[in-house]
Amino acid sequence: MNLNNKTLVITGVSSGIGAELARLARFAGATVIGVDRNEPQLTLDGFFKADLGDPASIDALLGQLPSAVHGLCNVAGVPGTAPAELVGRVNYLGLRHLSQGLLGRMPAGSSIVNVASVLGAEWPLRLEQHKALAATEDFAAGQQWLEANAVDPRTCYQYFKEALIVWTFQQSQRWFRDHGVRLNCVAPGPVFTPILGDFVSMLGKSGWPAMPRAWCARRWPMKWRR
Repeated sequence: MNLNNKTLVITGVSSGIGAELARLARFAGATVIGVDRNEPQLTLDGFFKADLGDPASIDALLGQLPSAVHGLCNVAGVPGTAPAELVGRVNYLGLRHLSQGLLGRMPAGSSIVNVASVLGAEWPLRLEQHKALAATEDFAAGQQWLEANAVDPRTCYQYFKEALIVWTFQQSQRWFRDHGVRLNCVAPGPVFTPILGDFVSMLGKSGWPAMPRAWCARRWPMKWRR
């Protein structure tokens, strides 16, 4: 992998997947700018603190980021043990707001990668809800939709990872057509990060090992009703 002369923005850079991704990207030659609430424990080419659940904080961050960005890695997220509203703001609405804000300064050939989860595998069961949320134009409209369509706190993490998968699919063709920017989603399984214990609490000690394996075994065709 050669990332020479490429500038990457990585959220959630201070631990877990984000930190390891930043390390590998810099090793491959990229200029890496990290974003997190906490100070990073590794060397970066730039770092900004931001609250990715607050659109004003994201707008301030956008004002500090470079005029040209070749890659955005949306890794930051909060677990389902957090309040459902916060999970929605950080894991979905804020991620979307940041991506939309950076899109215009990404040259053709750039890429955005969203980190979802195997826990979002049941998106087809709520496809119409996720499409309705994806149709909201901005952070405020999305928040208003969520206030009118309450999400079960017990499964809010799964819900917003499902929503992220659907939004990514819906936008990917349009953004590639209009801007030449690739938009993809990856869905990792259990990873030893500082919030792994939160997932054990969220799913139960007996449920966590089994559920991702069971969901990964399914094959959901991406069919859309126009």
